[in-house]
Amino acid sequence: MKGLATARVLPELIAGCLRDLPWPKSMRWGYEKTRFVRPVHWIVALYGGKNLKMEFAGVRSGNKTFGHRFHGQGAIRVRDVVDYRDKLRDARVIVDYNERRTAIADQLARARVEAGGELKEDAELLDHVTGLVEWPVVYLGTVPERFMGLPEAVLVTPMREHQKYFCFVGADGRLLPRFAAVGGVDATDAKIVTAGYERVLNARLADAKFFYDEDLKTPLPTLAEKLDQVVYHRKLGSYKDKVLRDQNLCRWLGGHLHVDQKTADTALRGLWLAKADLLTQMVGEFPELQGVMGRDYAARQGEPPEVANAIIEHYLPKSAADTLPATDAGALCAVADKMDAIVACSAAGLAPTGAGDPYSLRRQALGIIQILLDRGWRVDLPAFAAAAAEACSDRTKTDPAVVSTQVLTFFHARLANWLKQQGSPSDIVDAVLAVRFVDVVDVVDRVSAVEAFARTPEYEAFAAAFKRVANIVGDHGPGDILENLLSENTETALYGAQNRIRDEVDALVRDGDYRSALDRIAAIRPDVDAFFDQTLVMHDDPKIRENRLNLLAQTAGLFSGIADFRRV
Repeated sequence: MKGLATARVLPELIAGCLRDLPWPKSMRWGYEKTRFVRPVHWIVALYGGKNLKMEFAGVRSGNKTFGHRFHGQGAIRVRDVVDYRDKLRDARVIVDYNERRTAIADQLARARVEAGGELKEDAELLDHVTGLVEWPVVYLGTVPERFMGLPEAVLVTPMREHQKYFCFVGADGRLLPRFAAVGGVDATDAKIVTAGYERVLNARLADAKFFYDEDLKTPLPTLAEKLDQVVYHRKLGSYKDKVLRDQNLCRWLGGHLHVDQKTADTALRGLWLAKADLLTQMVGEFPELQGVMGRDYAARQGEPPEVANAIIEHYLPKSAADTLPATDAGALCAVADKMDAIVACSAAGLAPTGAGDPYSLRRQALGIIQILLDRGWRVDLPAFAAAAAEACSDRTKTDPAVVSTQVLTFFHARLANWLKQQGSPSDIVDAVLAVRFVDVVDVVDRVSAVEAFARTPEYEAFAAAFKRVANIVGDHGPGDILENLLSENTETALYGAQNRIRDEVDALVRDGDYRSALDRIAAIRPDVDAFFDQTLVMHDDPKIRENRLNLLAQTAGLFSGIADFRRV
């Protein structure tokens, strides 16, 4: 088949790519039905110096572009990408993203000297503002001293989240009364622009100070009592209902882990107050501060420091890379809160789908997994999920057994994905999870043991031999072995070998020393190989056949608590 000229293929290909670009939010304009992130005014599409004559969103391409809307000098004709880049730079537009990012970083580095401190590093914010400006100019502003007594988060949130300003810190790590704003205009009088940035920020900080002072007048316990007026979800009741479920799960978890009474009491108090700041004016204005304000208000109103910390730690981790709770009480709160969210939402028919996860249940499941591993907590997940499902069954009118099974399947998938993302081989993860999934720490220990064993020279022969054992046994259940039917030397040898190590292997598995258990099992591999080389398992005599299958079933049982080697 004869190919088409590149100039004929590119127009539709480029238009298709533009149509398929994903945007969190897109728009339509005028009578145009095409959706895009912003209205399209002109398109430059050249190939070999010539116009490709393409069309998108009702706009035809050409060789004309425009520079900065204030600093530019009208239409610009371009020949190629180099000409495009150079002429736009002359028109105060830096085309290359990395070049803009470097320019901002360099200006921020100079600004910190004038600010008298160090820049509060924020790569995410730097990436964000790089996409907002064409010709970046950094302006250094001042925060009025009357606002500097506010908590750091109250200062940083309006600056970072709302105004996209950078902050500076002094040698003691505390915020300085300075900020840096990245504008897109090289102003003739920088003081006027800076004053504008300061005026907008000061208005926000004045509101924040008012909210803060007003919030402190109402104790958190008073707000906690009013959570019955705030809907968590129409199928799941109020936030007070959720807090009570969280506390019940916390009691179950604390008893299961045998935590001390002080830790248990701290966690329960932390959970009682954990959602109270949702009713504060500050969190109403700045939702990003939930938990942060709860901790601050609790501390200022006389709650013990460990209770205040538990309030903010119950939200952790907020992402896969976020920090984990630093205290046992905070970890108890976090696990209980997240488990209730996962189970209650599953019971209410709100489980994640391929289309999305609006309640962030995948993230919360991963958070539970990370916390359990971080603290080495061996939690019986089936029992934990069952307790959570029972707690919400009256409201959701669901069968707790069905819901807990769904939740375990969900956790199974999350743990498998996480292990594979950490670099564990897929077949080993699947083999380990196939035999038992009760305790996250136990699963990870078994995966680590099999991975370590897989790096030894004897692993391939071991895996092949015991995979063969498992495949032949199949669904054949364990049965008694009759020694008088062991007529071959090889089956007698295998019977004796597995008997010699059985008690030791069982003890090692009970103690979680899976690596040593695998070493002991590997020691009888020559007996397994000899058995298969010289013994016919499927003997004509049904009694001998049954006896040999029982022997192999007992041999397979040696590693049945570690992994299913049929999957390796």
